[in-house]
Amino acid sequence: MASACNDPNRERIMTDPMLITPRGRFKLQPGETLLTALERTGHAVEYQCRSGYCGACRLQLAQPEQAAHLVYPSPPLAYVGPGQVLPCCCQSRGPISLQVEVAQSAAEPSCEVVMPLA
Repeated sequence: MASACNDPNRERIMTDPMLITPRGRFKLQPGETLLTALERTGHAVEYQCRSGYCGACRLQLAQPEQAAHLVYPSPPLAYVGPGQVLPCCCQSRGPISLQVEVAQSAAEPSCEVVMPLA
C-alpha cells in the first residue's frame, strides 16, 4: 500500500480549487464564486451586492499565503485588505481556507464533502 507522501494524486489534490472551512473541504465548481460555493455548502454569509461594491461579505483568509490563489474577474470597488477576500466576486485557482462562523442551525451541505474536518 502506497503512503500518502507517495500518492501520485497528492500534488493535484493540494492544488485543486477547494473551499476549506470549519465544516470541511469542498470542491469548487469551474467559474464558481466563493460566495456561491459557501451557499452551496450550507454556509450562511452576509452579503448585499454580489458584485464587490459594498464589502458586506468580506471574510478573512485562515491562511493568508493562499491569497495568491484568488482571482477577481472584475476588480471589486470595495476595499480588500491583506488577508481578506470578497467572496461575492472572487474565484479561486487553488485551495482556499476561510474563517467562516458555523451557525448551529446551518443546513447540511447540498454537495459532496471531500474531507470533513474533525
